[in-house]
Amino acid sequence: MKKRRYDAIFLLDQIPYSNVGGAPSYNAALLRASEALGWRILVLVTGRRLPGPIFSTERVADNATLVFAQAVSMGGNRFVASTPSSFMRGVKRVVEKYRKPRQATEKRLIIERFPNAAEVDRVHRILDRIEAPLTFVDTIFRDPYMGVDAIAPNTVLIGHDVFHERVASFEANGFQVVPNVDFDAERARVTRYKNILAISDVDAATYRRMAPHSDVRTVFPIVPKAAGPRLTNPQSNRIVYLGSAAHHNVDGLVWFLDQIWPRVLKRRPDAVLDVVGMIGHSISPHPNVMVHGRVDDISAISRQAAFAINPIRMGSGLKIKMVDYFNLGLGCITTDVGAHGFPIGVHPFMIANEEDEFADAVETWLKDASICQEMSEKTDAYMRHFSLEAIMETLKLCTAALPER
Repeated sequence: MKKRRYDAIFLLDQIPYSNVGGAPSYNAALLRASEALGWRILVLVTGRRLPGPIFSTERVADNATLVFAQAVSMGGNRFVASTPSSFMRGVKRVVEKYRKPRQATEKRLIIERFPNAAEVDRVHRILDRIEAPLTFVDTIFRDPYMGVDAIAPNTVLIGHDVFHERVASFEANGFQVVPNVDFDAERARVTRYKNILAISDVDAATYRRMAPHSDVRTVFPIVPKAAGPRLTNPQSNRIVYLGSAAHHNVDGLVWFLDQIWPRVLKRRPDAVLDVVGMIGHSISPHPNVMVHGRVDDISAISRQAAFAINPIRMGSGLKIKMVDYFNLGLGCITTDVGAHGFPIGVHPFMIANEEDEFADAVETWLKDASICQEMSEKTDAYMRHFSLEAIMETLKLCTAALPER
């Protein structure tokens, strides 16, 4: 059987969209750079986390073919889940959009999952029909698709996070984490790869300790440029929070709403918090909090805001929502965890870890428009760390096996 040829294969868990945060946004940035390089790409979505039992997709890249291991095409950009687990998870995803918001209290936390034997076999049957000189693997949790033999040197691990650090952070906050990935377990997976992409210089240093013989390169995330001018309103009484329903996001926002927001409103009863993203389904109503859900263009909201917040208390890796904020021209008040991995120097954010400290910072920024204006002005130069050209140059270093175009 004649195999279909591509320049690169991306083995991903979820559809790579830029406006959802986390791994999908990071992978979307890599695809944008690959597209700019002129590569013909196969995006193979291996996981069962689909938008619904029947769903339509946006185009992930002009020169990319999108294939699902657990869904089949209905023609055009419409698909239907093809396994019982993906179908039921798709139904659950749709139901969650309409359910009454509720706060999670579960102390058992599933951060990811390794594929089972049937899923590995399903992906292998697809890969047997494909030929490409370069393969990108979406974190250690897609590593089982690479088999047990030695991995080809032109296979690249996308290290979106250092998972043993994430596990340790959650455990320190009282969670039982599944799967419980420790340093040795992660190192056993990471050392199989000659090429590793890290989301920050801090993570890159950790990967080099785990895999000293691998080539580790930092690829900072990028986000699509904001539509129109990067405008904010430093004199506004509005604040923005953007986030998915990931547990560390929910924990941080609930902490802010329960412990910090009442103190802010006591001093500034006119303050308004705009909450954007799927996290809105995971919080209960609070005074002066507007829940918008997922939006295609957040700039309509950000232009009315003075600044953003990221009150995260646990987790690891670089927080892409911060890049979204800076791209929109918003300065940010965050924690040490939220600032993890970001380049130091002149930066458009302030760190506040304690409840009183965070509340004081929010009140000060709301009261002094010059601070918000100064932070907004810093975002332009700071965004140069997060450029498409930088990703393209890094990807070129991984492409010795690709033919010249």
